[in-house]
Amino acid sequence: TRYVAVTGVQTCALPIYYRVNNVQGSIEQPVILDFVNDLQISVYPNPFERELNFVMNTEAGDKIGIYLYTMAGQMIHRHTETSVNGGYLHYRWECYEDLARTVYMAVVVVNGQKHAYKVKRK
Repeated sequence: TRYVAVTGVQTCALPIYYRVNNVQGSIEQPVILDFVNDLQISVYPNPFERELNFVMNTEAGDKIGIYLYTMAGQMIHRHTETSVNGGYLHYRWECYEDLARTVYMAVVVVNGQKHAYKVKRK
């Protein structure tokens, strides 16, 4: 049996795959898998009421798109893909629609790579 501790992973509907190597962990000394990336994307607060913040560290020329979907796949918000100057990026979405108090999928697309986060409206 292999025991693995996973750090740096926010709630995500996408599967996480890794390849087992010759290192085996135990309860006392688990193998640490760290999924924190250079973007350091944060989506908060979760649960949210009327506003949702997206914060990330970007490189000059990165193309960023931010989307919000229902769990049925219906897009309810789109921040058009834009090219950024790099550095700290903060995008705030204010919810003016009368959205159901349920779970949504926030998707941040950076240079074509999707990062998905479950968020809940309280």
